Amino acid sequence: MIIGVDFDNTIVRYDALFPRVALERGLVPAGVAATKNAVRDYLRAAGREPEWTALQGCVYGPRMAEAEPFPGVHDFFRACREHGITVCIISHKTRHPFVGEPYDLHAAAQDWLVQQGFFSPDGAGLRPEQIFFELTKSAKLARIASCQCTHFIDDLPDILSDSAFPANTAQLLFAPNITGPVITGDHVFATWTDLQSHLLDITHAVTDIQAAALQPAALARLLNRFFGEMPHTLEPLPGGANNRVHRARTASGRDYIVKQYFTPANDTRDRYHSEHAFYTFAWESAGVRCIPEPLAWDETDRLGAFALVEGTRLEQATSADVDAALDFFTQLNHARTRADVIRPAAETCHTLAEHLATVQSRMDRLASISGTDPIDATARLFVNDTLFPAWQNALHHPALVAALSDVNADSAPMPRCVSPSDFGFHNTLRRTDGSLMFFDFEYAGWDDPAKLVCDFFCQPAIPAPADCYENFISRVAAALGCASPAVLAARCRLLLPIYQLKWCTIMLNEFLPAGNRRRRFAGTADIVARKTTQLAKAAAALHPPLALAS
Repeated sequence: MIIGVDFDNTIVRYDALFPRVALERGLVPAGVAATKNAVRDYLRAAGREPEWTALQGCVYGPRMAEAEPFPGVHDFFRACREHGITVCIISHKTRHPFVGEPYDLHAAAQDWLVQQGFFSPDGAGLRPEQIFFELTKSAKLARIASCQCTHFIDDLPDILSDSAFPANTAQLLFAPNITGPVITGDHVFATWTDLQSHLLDITHAVTDIQAAALQPAALARLLNRFFGEMPHTLEPLPGGANNRVHRARTASGRDYIVKQYFTPANDTRDRYHSEHAFYTFAWESAGVRCIPEPLAWDETDRLGAFALVEGTRLEQATSADVDAALDFFTQLNHARTRADVIRPAAETCHTLAEHLATVQSRMDRLASISGTDPIDATARLFVNDTLFPAWQNALHHPALVAALSDVNADSAPMPRCVSPSDFGFHNTLRRTDGSLMFFDFEYAGWDDPAKLVCDFFCQPAIPAPADCYENFISRVAAALGCASPAVLAARCRLLLPIYQLKWCTIMLNEFLPAGNRRRRFAGTADIVARKTTQLAKAAAALHPPLALAS
């Protein structure tokens, strides 16, 4: 990635300086708004264009040192340096003013960059050869092309829309005070913080994918170390939304499943170690055999190898399938006293307030949907006009309000459980004999059984039969040795509407930066198509009545 950045009115902010110098020179009355554009418009309206030109020469020349950088611009350049992103400053700037004293405007701009610390190794870390002040607009456009900028940031739409603007360079319009329409196709940003978030999200996605790419050498080390065989073919398998899964065949014809775990630097969830711990406990301590046999783990390359399981994805779940899931859960939890290696589950909760806070944080993240595609605008409308009001209604349900106000609401004994998490038939294969095989335990760990119940019946991919709900609660309670299933059932009644809304937010993860990075890593080809599908699912999930919570 090579980012080109304009200089005047993009890096440098003149709003305070122009009015100050204009007042000093008696060019404008005190009532003119204290902005550069207001001063310009006043002088032009009065037919005093030469005075405006001379004022520019003064500001861009001897008074340049008094100008300020836009808020956040130093942070942007520093972040680019820290992430190894090349940045060039490319500006259309005449050497001398057209009117007035012959100040060297290029030297004034260079001095300003030095004074502001743009060449400091601890700051932007720029070098002189990264700065280009071009005498004409066409030379500026040619420089953007010759520098091979992948992105260019400018405050002038006419630069970005010029027919000579490089076709392969992304157009980023910096418009802190934008009031009118912009050119089709731009990304428009009001602050440098927004620009930094946008560009570094792209960088993180590329870096995550490149740094974690499944290299043949890594796979060869894994298979050769544990099985004494070198890989012969590597076939990517479809369906993974967060990780890469491949079917590996060795030269002797033996097949394995190799999973590579998504591990970006800013992700607090360690998917590799969570799944490693769960498989170790389930296979070795609990004796579970309705999961793929774990064969090898490679922490360095974040790989897991499993025995190949032949089967088909479920299209519909039956009551017998629910019983199979309950048998799996029961076997896990009968051995939970030996689950020392198990960690807390993802978003583990213990109190009603913690459940609500977890979902609230997901709602808050959706408030930051900032994509520029039409589907992003539709998602923002759905979130603000439909999802957020539904969330507020759920929070104010009388039963939930009463439970939260009751200091004893969470005092009834509720043993924690070993939860597979993300537990449902979307992570299941049906083998040729009709039995089920469960997989994907990256979020597994200790958790509230009410959360497990609610997630199981709210996950939308392959819904669990609603008429199994009461029996499911009874068997979960029995597996945990609960004195009465009624305690768990009451807790689930309170939380089920909350978790139905939580799953709506999960479906909308495609619209958030972290979700996008995981999808790119997993190899999802058409992000816009997936966003469209997920938004439709989220909207549909709000329509069925919450019959189970009645």
